[in-house]
Amino acid sequence: EVAGQIKITGGTPGAGKILTSDAAGLATWQTPAGGGTVTGVTATAPVVSSGGTAPVISMAAATTSVPGYLTAADWTTFNAKAPLASPTFTGVPLAPTAAVNTNTTQLATTAFVVGQAGTANPLMNSTVAVGTSLLYSREDHVHPVDTSRAPAAGSGSITTLGTITTGVWNATTIAIARGGTGATTATGARTNLGLGTAAVANTGSSINQLPLLGANATAGSMCTFDLTLGFICNTAIPTGNASTANPLSQFAATTSAQLAGVLSNETGTGLAVFNTAPTFLTNLTAPLIIGGTTTTSSLTYKTTSGVGAAGADHIFQVGNNGATEAMRILNNGNVGIGTTNPSATLHVNGTLLVSDRIRIQGTAGLPAPQMP
Repeated sequence: EVAGQIKITGGTPGAGKILTSDAAGLATWQTPAGGGTVTGVTATAPVVSSGGTAPVISMAAATTSVPGYLTAADWTTFNAKAPLASPTFTGVPLAPTAAVNTNTTQLATTAFVVGQAGTANPLMNSTVAVGTSLLYSREDHVHPVDTSRAPAAGSGSITTLGTITTGVWNATTIAIARGGTGATTATGARTNLGLGTAAVANTGSSINQLPLLGANATAGSMCTFDLTLGFICNTAIPTGNASTANPLSQFAATTSAQLAGVLSNETGTGLAVFNTAPTFLTNLTAPLIIGGTTTTSSLTYKTTSGVGAAGADHIFQVGNNGATEAMRILNNGNVGIGTTNPSATLHVNGTLLVSDRIRIQGTAGLPAPQMP
């Protein structure tokens, strides 16, 4: 920015001379040809001249709409611009999006990359080919199953029922769900399929052999075993309803005591019990009664199943054959120790020993009870 006049010293300045340049760019003061004189100087924007023989030449700073000289701030802005060669951008630079399948050196925006995703369904297995499409497959694309072909050599699973006509099966096992055994050995296969030792036992009439049915087997007959002939299944099945829901009805009346001699899962002594909630007609002798197996199990017992205002008492007896009554709980919930007729919630007839303390809390609105 020039404010005022510019003075150039050196050379041979003089009135009426002008400053000219030679081919090398060197400026000197020269007298105009013909001896003329300067009568006025004009300027073209953005240069401004005051006119006259001694004009004031000036230029304003450039703006976004008016040309002019560049300020120091302008140079700072220009110096921060990315170079054309190998620029490094910051922020979120934008660029025009090329048309689909464009194959030039034009910048590829993210919109162009997404637009190159294929929209057609993947092809089924066919003849190998490089392909010519510029579109790519999406990550979650799924190929159709070609049921006309067997699994390729080295395939590790069969997902569609078919016949292997080519290739070599190289997988370790075929899962049971796929029709295999899930094992590589006969022993492992029998284990996985739940087959017992009978699957490998020989047939015959000796021990550890599977019996053979005799030649005289008759449909609907009962089988008997013969050491020479094996199983002979031609004995008529007895008639009657022994195979109904009540098979013991075919036999003579049997008592629980008689059944106890042939039952294998009974514990203790006495009669067999055949009900989850039995009614015992005699005394029940048990060293331990448990309410359950969890930490929250409860034990509930009651004196009677009858319904009425009055009820039997809970009586706890100790001593020789229960000769001493230790405690009684009446039907109204009163508990008596040393008395058979408690008249309060807790009625103790005898000496009460408390090792810590007794807390007595009065009823709301009434004075707290006092200890004598």
